[in-house]
Amino acid sequence: FNGRNLKKFFLKTAVTAMGKTRLSVGDACLVSALEIFDLEDMDWKINPYVTPTLLIITEQEWDEVETMLWAYVSGVNEYNIINNRYKKGEEARVDKAIEIIRKSPLYYVVISDYSFEDIELIITEHKQKYGITHVFFDYLQETEKLLYETSKKSGTRTLRTDQVLAIISQKLKALCQRLNIHLDTSTQSNDQIKAIIFADQSVISGSKAIANKPDIAYVVMPLSKADEEFAETQKNGFSETPNIVFHVYKVRRGTLNKVKVWVYFDRGNLRITDCFVTKANNELINVPDTEIHMLLDSNDTKVSSKEEVKVFDKGVKTPIREADLSFDDEDF
Repeated sequence: FNGRNLKKFFLKTAVTAMGKTRLSVGDACLVSALEIFDLEDMDWKINPYVTPTLLIITEQEWDEVETMLWAYVSGVNEYNIINNRYKKGEEARVDKAIEIIRKSPLYYVVISDYSFEDIELIITEHKQKYGITHVFFDYLQETEKLLYETSKKSGTRTLRTDQVLAIISQKLKALCQRLNIHLDTSTQSNDQIKAIIFADQSVISGSKAIANKPDIAYVVMPLSKADEEFAETQKNGFSETPNIVFHVYKVRRGTLNKVKVWVYFDRGNLRITDCFVTKANNELINVPDTEIHMLLDSNDTKVSSKEEVKVFDKGVKTPIREADLSFDDEDF
């Protein structure tokens, strides 16, 4: 993908319970946490990829999101955190992870029923206040407010689900370019995914037209029986055996396309380990590592180093500067 470049729109599709939100939370931490615990060296490492990041969650509560963040940054299994069953040294790591997240330029908002105007306002506000460059919007789906908004603006009540989602995809891409940000979102797959050898936009639930606008698009798939047998033959030399496969069907301006990226996804700490890449027919491909360098252009906004505090206000969890704090009776 050549990195998460600005003005680029990424779309991933997955079946229920494949971990769409967990993947998004992990990716958001990877580009925003000031430090991340290295499980190989068993030590904290400075993260060289830090950039102001916004995480928009649609299906979880804010306290569920927080334990995911702690798990990723500390490398501690979320089950151990939730159930207070720490192994030696893990509780101290989680305590430090909480402090790191508090200081990191990571902002998150929880919203369930939303319109495009809601999403646009949230992203624009965080761009103006905190200079965010990367946005992870965990789940693109049809909502009541979205249906009402698109129907009202189009002047008709007969818009189909596929039309609504295609319109929103187009608007997200335009927002991405207008604000000079990177945007990553997810969508649900349909039942066709069960009978497909190589998955593409045809498995997107609601509308395959959603995939017309993204620069990068892929489907997160569980391993089939044939995939599991193939993965077993390739495990020598890799620290982990793959448990999910990214079926990459769209890479705009990329040299590799229609490929399968085999990875190990640890659902406990949200970490991903890349294993190998193949063509659609499972023929191995040699893919050299991509070295990423962080560059800021003159249009990028610096984020103040002033200490920030987190407040919980009307269902939205997001860092707010002390100078911005003002409360009315109705806030409590």
